[in-house]
Amino acid sequence: MILKSSGVALAALALIVASAGPGLADDVSVATAQVSHLQDVNPGVSQSEILATATELAKENGLTVDETLQRMYDESAASVSSATTFRPMKEGEGQVPLGPGRNKGDIFTSPASTVGFQHGHDGIYYNQNTIVEAPGTSSNSRSISALTLMVGEGTTKESVSVSQTQRNAAADYAYNNMRGKPYNLVFFNNKQVPASKYNCSQLVWGAYLMATGIDLDSNGGWGVYPYDVRNSSYTTTYASVP
Repeated sequence: MILKSSGVALAALALIVASAGPGLADDVSVATAQVSHLQDVNPGVSQSEILATATELAKENGLTVDETLQRMYDESAASVSSATTFRPMKEGEGQVPLGPGRNKGDIFTSPASTVGFQHGHDGIYYNQNTIVEAPGTSSNSRSISALTLMVGEGTTKESVSVSQTQRNAAADYAYNNMRGKPYNLVFFNNKQVPASKYNCSQLVWGAYLMATGIDLDSNGGWGVYPYDVRNSSYTTTYASVP
């Protein structure tokens, strides 16, 4: 995993890390790199917010902040590395219409990029021709035609291995309860539902958790990322776009 500079002087971040409290970052250089990576993968989230979340999670789980940052980093890096199965995508790029799903409650996973990181994007089919998604920072969560939504080449469509009644319930939950919400910038600690704001994987994960009780996060942890949903043992890919 290549770590990018966040554009903030590493010395300044080291001071933030060092002053954040006892037990935080015995190895300041390692923590600095981890926080810098998490900020790159979660654009718009400040370094102080990342450290505050790490400190809170450490207290809740009986861990040191060093251990917590390491877990946050490992989960994020694993998700980003899953993007190697897709063709790299430029930010804002979309080439082909998503097209219909097979069944209500199906999921799609598209390549997507922010500041150079290939992180992916999820949505859920409300019906065969309509999806519900949290499209990004510029828009609230919404429903939109699957026939006109533009996605990257290699987008996959997945079925969820539960009954169609359960799939219907998850799709209905997303449509009735999760549209019109602001975008959640935080992926590394997004497993809350109901919530006042959603990101793409949180929306899909939350719809299935609330409607069926199943957890689509393939690797556990405090965050659910787009590829975590696609890689779930509950999902099976049945089509690729185009």
